[in-house]
Order: sequence, then structure tokens, then C-alpha cells
Amino acid sequence: MVGTLADLANQIQVNGGKVVSVVALVNDRRNRMCKPRRNHVRLIKGRSDETRTGALTADEAQYLANYGDVDELRESIASARSKRDKCLHAKGVRSSTPDDEVSLQRRTDEYL
Repeated sequence: MVGTLADLANQIQVNGGKVVSVVALVNDRRNRMCKPRRNHVRLIKGRSDETRTGALTADEAQYLANYGDVDELRESIASARSKRDKCLHAKGVRSSTPDDEVSLQRRTDEYL
């Protein structure tokens, strides 16, 4: 969900808008705990020194812990972005560029 909201905020900002607030109502938790398990965090950090785990939810950490290696995850992300961009292009919506995403990440990091 967080990635989807970040993508939405990015799209709004790229097109000149300003995100003031976001509210999400969901009830699709697989895990009742919000804080990730320590063993999941250790496993994720053990795969890559680059990974920041401080903001992960329990569900996100579990997903990453059960995933293959880092390169496999990166390939999956790149494939998903490519598919998303093709869908957006087919609908006439301009997709964000990597520079836009880096800019959004920097602004997001300022608040964390």
C-alpha cells in the first residue's frame, strides 16, 4: 500500500499538484503485528547492507524475507514498473521518470 500511495503522490506532484493529506482504509492484514519480527529484519539486512528496515511493516518484512535474493527482487520491481508504465501509456497517462522518483524519495526522507 505504501508504494501505491507514494506512486500516487509522485504522479500528482510531477503534474504540478500538491499532496496535502492521504487517508487509506484497509483491512487486508495478513499479520496482526505492525512491528516486523527480528528474524525477518536480520535476514533482510544479511542479504544487503543497502536495505533500510526501520520503516517496514511486519507484512512488508515478511514478504522481503520470504523473497529470493536482492537481484531477483530488483528484477521483479523493474518488471512491475515496466508493466505499469505500459498500462499508463496505453491510457494516455504520463508515467514518472526515475528522476521524479528520486526527488520524491528525497522529500520523503526529509520527513522520516
